[in-house]
Amino acid sequence: MGFAGSGKVHAADTKEQMLSVQAQMQKTDQQMAEVQQQMTDLDNQLKQNKQQYKTQLKQFKARARAMYMMGNTGYLEILFTSDDLSQMLSRMDSMRAVLKSDQDLIQNIANQKNQIQATKDQMKKTEDQLAQIKKAQEEQYKKLASEYNAENSAANSMNLHFGSGTWTNDYIWPIDLNNPNALNISSGFGGRASPGGIGSINHKGVDVPVSNGTPVMAIADGTVVYAGEASGYGNYVAIDYGTGSDGTTYGSGYGHLSSVQVQVGQHVTKGQVVALSGSTGHSTGPHLHYDFYVNNSQVDARTYYPTLNFTGKGRN
Repeated sequence: MGFAGSGKVHAADTKEQMLSVQAQMQKTDQQMAEVQQQMTDLDNQLKQNKQQYKTQLKQFKARARAMYMMGNTGYLEILFTSDDLSQMLSRMDSMRAVLKSDQDLIQNIANQKNQIQATKDQMKKTEDQLAQIKKAQEEQYKKLASEYNAENSAANSMNLHFGSGTWTNDYIWPIDLNNPNALNISSGFGGRASPGGIGSINHKGVDVPVSNGTPVMAIADGTVVYAGEASGYGNYVAIDYGTGSDGTTYGSGYGHLSSVQVQVGQHVTKGQVVALSGSTGHSTGPHLHYDFYVNNSQVDARTYYPTLNFTGKGRN
């Protein structure tokens, strides 16, 4: 029986995240294409609108100029050629109505132009927003790709195998509880924002923000199965604690260490200092990355310490 390597679990999760970001990028591309098509349609509407506006304005100016040129003579002609007062008033109203209709039509075309332009401006804002989203997605993908490569490298370099020995269910927290930050979790298990853009966004351990050089202890009696550099995890120590009476296997891993104090194959006892905390590998500052393995999978270590009172933003 044995555990899968820490790096392999991380790399698989990171690959899934990369595929998810790729799908998001494709969706964003589709949205941008739709917006661009809508803007093209709006441009065509604007061209038609402008042409219609010019044509109508030209007709209005021609009619207005004709009426101006007619002046009083035109009105006298209307008066004397009318059969009666009613017809004269009707003709004058018709002329005014034509001009009023032209004015209303021109104003309506102008309003349409303004509305189309306003819609186009809003679409441009949407296009700019989508461009920013696409840029952020591309940056996220690059970070994930870099992390994926680092984690694959870590998996290949560690090649972890667990399961030997006997688990006695007698274990402790890896940081001395007298340390004021021992139970402060700066980054919890599971989904999170990538710290500084360089850490995993599907965190498989818990981070304890202790200062550089803080002693890190074996949580139980076991055997060291990895001790050394592990790419994105920096200096890493993995300890096999064996198999319990029910067939469950246990192990732990410590990452970003400043110093490794043990060797592969070395037997360690509960509470023995095996490393010093640090900030090697993909790390934004001194801390201990603590992996807890149960039956081939990394789990939230805190669930196996029900009597400890954890604090920090990573608690939930």
